[in-house]
Amino acid sequence: MADKKKEQPTKDEVEKKRKDERDTAVKTLKLGFWDYTLPKLVTPAQYGQIAQMAEMKYQGTVSKTPSQEIYERLFAPQLLNEGGAITSPYLQNQSIAILQDAFMRITIQDALEYAGSKKSLKAEYIGKYISDLSEKQRGEIVGSCIVQTTNKKVAELLGEANKGITSNLEKILAEADKPKEKK
Repeated sequence: MADKKKEQPTKDEVEKKRKDERDTAVKTLKLGFWDYTLPKLVTPAQYGQIAQMAEMKYQGTVSKTPSQEIYERLFAPQLLNEGGAITSPYLQNQSIAILQDAFMRITIQDALEYAGSKKSLKAEYIGKYISDLSEKQRGEIVGSCIVQTTNKKVAELLGEANKGITSNLEKILAEADKPKEKK
């Protein structure tokens, strides 16, 4: 019997697979996985009282039905694992792992855009993926993106807290809205 060599994928096939993975990763970074990570990323040591708000946001997130994609990627694997429990540490750790994996599959240009930059990419990085970089570079880029997104989530939490303060003050201090006159 002759050994059949495994056919190596063509360069086009490899590039298509990589592009498909990138598209999925970009979508992943826009999904609600971040809200599952808040208690792990927004720690009392860094953010004090905001960490309590992050925990409340997380509790609100887990009390709602997740999107189909989040269910399939976060909940279903653990539920299908006989005896697997859906715990807070599991949700937080798995969400971070999913997000980190997504970052590894995007281009460097995607990461720059994800960070909100409008600047042009250096020529040496054009067309490259984060996974093409050294471990140190990957860590710096992914770490920066995670910290930046965490800070955005903290800003959102502060905005929600400020709305609550304003609402409470309005109840105490402001006149009630008058009904509009009918013409």
